[in-house]
Amino acid sequence: MNSSRHSWINQAKEIVALKEQLGGVSKAIEQKADTKDVIALETVEVVNSKSKNVTVSLYGQVNRAVLWSENGDSSKVSFVDNSNSQSRIGINASASPVEGLSVGGKIEYGVKSNASSDISQNVTNDTTSVNWNLHHADIFITSDSLGKISLGHGSAASDGTSEVDLSGTSVVPTLT
Repeated sequence: MNSSRHSWINQAKEIVALKEQLGGVSKAIEQKADTKDVIALETVEVVNSKSKNVTVSLYGQVNRAVLWSENGDSSKVSFVDNSNSQSRIGINASASPVEGLSVGGKIEYGVKSNASSDISQNVTNDTTSVNWNLHHADIFITSDSLGKISLGHGSAASDGTSEVDLSGTSVVPTLT
């Protein structure tokens, strides 16, 4: 048996073993998680206001991944942050001091550690720096009669227009 075929067979066996391990973890989580507890976690208000005219919301996403690679001689596992849509945390706040007028703001930071685009099988040290990126830091005033004005580091009117995907492929990998 040539070494390339032997490598592919070992890789297939390793993938099957990893799938079995993940299946066991998933079943253990399902058995321990009570549906009522999960629903209760989704509806808990972490940040709230005593005033009915003020709303504050804390939000975020964790977009971590596990990369596995093998070149026929060795394999490697890396824990990364997805470069296409990094993990982030933010706060939205708004208040309506008088009828027809609202003020508010948004601050959001993205955090990327071990960016998936920076890690490869050839990199011996897969620990890259942790980068905090300011995505939004803006305030706004909205009037029913005058419109809206926003100031700061926020989204432009064209935000997201170049990201429209009519092909249905969502994220397409790029070669570097």
